[in-house]
Amino acid sequence: MASYGFVLLSLAISFVTSCPPVKPPCICGSSEHGPVQIVCNRAKSMKEITDALANATGAVIDRLVITNTPIRTLERRDLEPLTSLMLQRLALVNNGIENVASDAFTPVKSNLLALDLSDNGLTKIDASLLTGAEQLISFAAQGNRIALIEDRAFANMKSLCYIDLSFNRLSTLPENLLSGSFKRAPGSAVPRMLYVCENSWKCDAKLEWFREYLRNNADIIVDKPGCLSLCDFGTYRLPIRDRDLTHN
Repeated sequence: MASYGFVLLSLAISFVTSCPPVKPPCICGSSEHGPVQIVCNRAKSMKEITDALANATGAVIDRLVITNTPIRTLERRDLEPLTSLMLQRLALVNNGIENVASDAFTPVKSNLLALDLSDNGLTKIDASLLTGAEQLISFAAQGNRIALIEDRAFANMKSLCYIDLSFNRLSTLPENLLSGSFKRAPGSAVPRMLYVCENSWKCDAKLEWFREYLRNNADIIVDKPGCLSLCDFGTYRLPIRDRDLTHN
């Protein structure tokens, strides 16, 4: 499932370089004036991928896509060999990932602008998962089984303007989730997108902070085509932003 957040970031990339040497199952592509993108598809393991990229040391990589590779648990040691890459966008999509160590992305966080973990088997997002990714603009985790996001998981990330949590199993969100983050820069034309559609929202007192936040920030986009953010009240459903007038 493609992430629109990655498309937005193409406007911010200014590096011009050529493809570094890579081996199968990875392939690299770049145009004369375009960024370098590497896709690694159907590898047997993460080690096979890092071995295939071993000669890319020091290369500026706009986007690395790792897909259709069995990665049940992602640990720091899996990404440690990528430390020497100037990696800006990382997509680990459709790999069956169920668990991610809290420090898994430490080796690549310093330059990372976008992280895509879509279409895996994640059930939660730890508070420390993105700590230190201060430049992160886009985070996508749609199409997982996420039922829990720990408090402050997206806190103090001043550049963050795109989050996709659609098609998960969320019913509530902690109140300090976005503390110090997701603020609209004065005069900025960049839209804020917080896709929370197709979840099982329980719109009770615990979630009221989030609903009020959305009402006070009407520019934030929460839905996308074929995907609506709704409260389920049993006998009827209501857009997550709307007030439930029947209970006033």
